[in-house]
Amino acid sequence: MGKQDYFLLAGRLQAHKNNELVIRAFNKLGLPLHVVGTGRQEAELKAVAKQNIKFLGRVSDELLRDEYSGASGYIYPQVEDFGLMPLEAAGCGTATLAIAKGGSLETVLPGVTGEFFKENNAESLEQKVLAWDAAAYKEDTLKKHAAAFNKQAFIEKMRHIIGTSFKEFIKSK
Repeated sequence: MGKQDYFLLAGRLQAHKNNELVIRAFNKLGLPLHVVGTGRQEAELKAVAKQNIKFLGRVSDELLRDEYSGASGYIYPQVEDFGLMPLEAAGCGTATLAIAKGGSLETVLPGVTGEFFKENNAESLEQKVLAWDAAAYKEDTLKKHAAAFNKQAFIEKMRHIIGTSFKEFIKSK
């Protein structure tokens, strides 16, 4: 399939997810944006979105993977405790453009798996979108980065932490 000429916004369409910022930016830019997800803010976002923005609603896991894989970039405007969706995008070979706050700071590596926009406003996002070069991010590097957060890697890290802590506990007795 390969990369196509659209950016992707995916997740729950709730006000605290900052989706309106992305819609405003892409309205101004006129670039293609695919929106995957549903939520309380859906009707409001659809009402203000221009024709370059396509709402796909709730999709299957397979179609979501296709959307991630085909996107030029994934937009992650929300502040979360952990940036899981940028890892999903990376696992599909797509880099992320994320707000430089919260969990995205743990899961997006500037210049390697994506970039950050620093200010929480449409202008900051617009500048980064206009400078975006999907070819600058290597699919194998993105997938390797995502794999470092998979279930097996988590289990191994936890075993190490627990084992080290237990050994230190025994030594202290």
